[in-house]
Amino acid sequence: MSRYVVFVEENERYMDASARRERGRYETYEEAEAACRRLVDMSLEEHVRPGITADELFERYARWGDDPFIVGPADDPRRFSAWDYARARCRALGDVPATSASRGMVSFDAEGVVHTRADGRQERIRWDELEEVSIVTTDEGPFVDDVFWVLAGASGGCLVPSETEGVDALLARLQRLPGFDNEAVIAAMGSTGRARFVCWHALGAAP
Repeated sequence: MSRYVVFVEENERYMDASARRERGRYETYEEAEAACRRLVDMSLEEHVRPGITADELFERYARWGDDPFIVGPADDPRRFSAWDYARARCRALGDVPATSASRGMVSFDAEGVVHTRADGRQERIRWDELEEVSIVTTDEGPFVDDVFWVLAGASGGCLVPSETEGVDALLARLQRLPGFDNEAVIAAMGSTGRARFVCWHALGAAP
């Protein structure tokens, strides 16, 4: 009987047990870990683009990538962290080292939100297309940004690091959304690990 089982969750559906799937059974931890590394590499390769930075690549992985983990014998303390491995791989694959120094800017008007990255590229979402506001936290702090605002819609959205210029003003605007959950924000700001906190969800949008 195989001693190690690899499961995969989707970062986009973090903590959703229905999205969890088994990807393989292995006799040794080393085989299981190699399988997990391959799965993370495949996720990263889907998002690598010419000129992408390490921070940008990791942000894409944190939002859309696969999160494999290993379930093994109780007497084996070893644990594989997909996020730790992805962070290291992003530093190797991106054009610049991972850093929180490139902060970018986020702004909004009556039409929607615009996130301008440090390299000038932009993400946009209209208010009438906004379906969910959530906060994703990592265990990478305090020396790199470990809190990300996710503004999601059916056709795209914005992933905004908490250190981005204009985030405080954006939060004040988001708090005007009907039913916005300030308790979720407080919980997210106190998180020191990997978690996802839903602050607002549009009525009628799929959860």
